[in-house]
Amino acid sequence: MAVNWQMEAFPFSFNIKSDRDANKSNIKILTCNLNRAYTTSENNGTEQEVADFIRKQEADVVLLQEFNPLIYKQIDDILRNSYPYGIDDDEGNRFKSVYSRYVIKEYKQLTTEKEVLPVCSMEVCVNGVNILVFNCHLKSNEFSTVYRAVKNSHKNLLSGVPKSISSIMRGYKTRQYQTRMILNEIVNSEQPVFLCGDLNDVCGSRVLRSFKKAGFKDAWWQLGNGLGFTYWGMNMRFRLDHILYRGKSISPNSIKVLNSNFSDHRPMVATFCVKKCF
Repeated sequence: MAVNWQMEAFPFSFNIKSDRDANKSNIKILTCNLNRAYTTSENNGTEQEVADFIRKQEADVVLLQEFNPLIYKQIDDILRNSYPYGIDDDEGNRFKSVYSRYVIKEYKQLTTEKEVLPVCSMEVCVNGVNILVFNCHLKSNEFSTVYRAVKNSHKNLLSGVPKSISSIMRGYKTRQYQTRMILNEIVNSEQPVFLCGDLNDVCGSRVLRSFKKAGFKDAWWQLGNGLGFTYWGMNMRFRLDHILYRGKSISPNSIKVLNSNFSDHRPMVATFCVKKCF
């Protein structure tokens, strides 16, 4: 357990003070890959049930990935009635949506000369502190895509192994590149940062180590309790979704992986105290 705590490899965490005084929190963040980007998405729950579940968490900022508000308009309408500020990205950006009780300033879609990255950033002011918030959906290994293609072709599953390995290596390299692009955005900045979403990588991976080296802390490892799996698809269990933070102004008060089955990802919600540092 001591080695795991140091390496943050297996998503089991035990904290005696797993839930500090939530009344002292002044921002609550929810992140979830809704897996509702296309009409072919297979999920449980009606749009009303999904929207009600999200509203029930009473988060101040809701960060969604793989959500298409044009197809699942009822969810979008309900959330917009609860949150005065919001951003929707288009298909090329992997359907990232933001709903906020704070004014959204300095919204930016990260791009390079060649592509639009699946990452957006925005600034919100909490308790007089301007905080940069990233909503991320980094490159997937696309294992499920390869698996479904092989299964639908009625071939032996072993026939998909070479393609799966190639897809995993491509995802591995692309996520490292995307991570470098994110860190380039804040390389000389002392501004407090929240970095959240589906990073499509596990604890102890090179991507998570790169963020840790850049000063980010993982709220789950600070205050999480129990198993932190967030991906439950295809009878597999991984922790792919994360809430990271950086800055002296931010301290976590609580974090939970929520029990729901309306997506192959489980939502995460965390509360933080934000204070001015002089």
